Amino acid sequence: REMGKLVQYYRKREEGLASVEKALESAMLREQAKELEAANLAAQVEALGKEVEEVRTALERAQCDLEEAQADQEALGEELARAVESVNRAHARVCCPGLDALHDTGGIGLVLSSTTLDGERRVRVDRIVEGSAAADCDRLYPGLLLRKVDAEEVSAMAVKDIRARIVGPLSTPVQLQVSSDKSGVRSVVVLTRTGSKMKP
Repeated sequence: REMGKLVQYYRKREEGLASVEKALESAMLREQAKELEAANLAAQVEALGKEVEEVRTALERAQCDLEEAQADQEALGEELARAVESVNRAHARVCCPGLDALHDTGGIGLVLSSTTLDGERRVRVDRIVEGSAAADCDRLYPGLLLRKVDAEEVSAMAVKDIRARIVGPLSTPVQLQVSSDKSGVRSVVVLTRTGSKMKP
């Protein structure tokens, strides 16, 4: 009888150990499933990050293309304005001899361009025409930002509109406010308009 009780005791103990082993095995399987799920989630996050970066790159490229298109459009507008001006002058010379000389206009020799940086539109001096009034001024050089023309803010204007304000009757003064792109320090320059074919 004692032997039977002992056998029954060990059987129950073995059954208990088997239950513990099954519980441990189930816990390990659940842990492995969680690790797999976490790895899949990490992979999805990484893929999403790559997609976001690709979208950001595409947006930056689109912004550059848009700015280039705007610059081309403004350049085309300037060429058209010059062509119209030439036609008007030719017409005036043919129809009204002497009238063109009375209303002759000039510029100061600045070649301008406009860009947008951090949402702010800027007008920059790209080049200075040799032999112009601007070339004779040591305070003007390529890279400067044009802020005002005759005390009027021009940073948000199209280049053709700025040109219309710079160009005027020959031998008359025009006041410019310019600043360095790096220091931001502004200064005022007064030039005299020269040459009817001069750049603004």
